[in-house]
Amino acid sequence: MAAARPSTSVRSDRPQGTRPLEILSQDEEPLFRANFNRHPFPLTHRVGNHPLFAIPRLIDLAQFLSKLELPGRVTIFTDDANVSQGWNRSTRPGARAEECLQNIQGSHSWLVMKDVQKHDDFRCLIDQFVAELEQIVARPLRSLSSWINADIFVASPGMVTPYHIDHDVNFLLQVHGEKTVNLFDPGDREILAEEDIEQYYIGNHNAAKFREGAQSKAKVFALRPGIGVHQPTLAPHWVRVGGEYSVSIAILFFLHDLDRRAKVYQFNHYLRRIGVRPTPPGQSIVRDCIKQLILSDLGHPKYKQQALRFALEKYKAPLSVAKAGLKRLAKSGLKRLRAR
Repeated sequence: MAAARPSTSVRSDRPQGTRPLEILSQDEEPLFRANFNRHPFPLTHRVGNHPLFAIPRLIDLAQFLSKLELPGRVTIFTDDANVSQGWNRSTRPGARAEECLQNIQGSHSWLVMKDVQKHDDFRCLIDQFVAELEQIVARPLRSLSSWINADIFVASPGMVTPYHIDHDVNFLLQVHGEKTVNLFDPGDREILAEEDIEQYYIGNHNAAKFREGAQSKAKVFALRPGIGVHQPTLAPHWVRVGGEYSVSIAILFFLHDLDRRAKVYQFNHYLRRIGVRPTPPGQSIVRDCIKQLILSDLGHPKYKQQALRFALEKYKAPLSVAKAGLKRLAKSGLKRLRAR
């Protein structure tokens, strides 16, 4: 799979020698490495109130992303979401990113701008972050990743991001305002069942359900400018913005080994549908390899959102063609019968 990695040759707006990420002390770096993609933890950084994230710059970014060929680079929600509703959200008819951002303190809006690394200025900042992160975790993340990208979230006061899960390994950095991030253990099967994960990987973004009493198990992180949080893959979470509008950037990694694990979950979903109780990933190397081989991509996805389900779509396509052909034959047969 081709890697969509940030370029390292783009000019930076930041002074030479500065670093976007700074761990609290050298003594904590071993803990940082040990917890990478295993447990959430807070971190400090140097992009708090960075001028690159000023509202006029974000408006320019939204206009730039909207002109790209890839769909859905800018999404706007204006509803009062609750924690448990999932992504069943609504937008105000005619809502425009420029207008929502110009009055973000009072527009009651929640915006996400995806793939911001496609803009030169943001790409350079993300490059710096990834390069330093590789040093801290002592891993070649660029070669270990199928995709690296970044999203920016901008939200009016009090807005809620509903409970959900993501495939990405996430470093969420707060730039402006405050918000509370509630993170749950992705390995707790009372919180996140195997069936939930399987459903998610076949395309159900609302698969993770907020269960009664689960909140007591949450790790709660209060983010403010200069404070961020590491979010492991599949860690259920929900977010609430404080009394001032919020801007944050998420640097996201699709790791090759997690992509392969996703294929095992996809295969397990279909085994479960035919009455077989599947073996979860990691319990049998042989079974995992067979499942991954069957769902090998045999091609190159064009963008990240397509990557996880690329093989599934290839399997579905011939079935769809066959179904359409049968329908046409049946329709043609009915016409001939009526003509007699």
